[in-house]
Amino acid sequence: MKTINKVAVVSMIFMSIMLPSCENNTEFASYEISGKILENVNSTPLKNIRVIRLSTDYLLFSDTTYTDSTGYYEFLLTDYFDKNAAFELKIEDTDKNLNGGHFQSRSVFAQVDPENWRFYTVDNQKRSIATVVADFKLQLIE
Repeated sequence: MKTINKVAVVSMIFMSIMLPSCENNTEFASYEISGKILENVNSTPLKNIRVIRLSTDYLLFSDTTYTDSTGYYEFLLTDYFDKNAAFELKIEDTDKNLNGGHFQSRSVFAQVDPENWRFYTVDNQKRSIATVVADFKLQLIE
């Protein structure tokens, strides 16, 4: 029961901060975070690498995806409030040797470059989308 109360309190605080911003026609931002995970010596794409977008002060949840056969991963976030966002990503090899070896985990930040913003309007509401390309190389653990 105590856990439910904590979740309810956090949700009410979040809504009391965010909902007034929505009523004032605040600009919403969307983000496309993508990239490739490669092996650090030969730049070989690594498949089945887990990429976790960790929660932040603004987002109360994390999100997880896996790289495809070309090492590509992608996250799409919509209606996010902060236009100067940095996203923390945790990169982990979870399949041990199935992708050619066991690779060292990394925690990294993907920052929005101001040049990567596109602006538009929907239903008289200002919107924007930023594209964040974050490629990383992982080191093989001997």
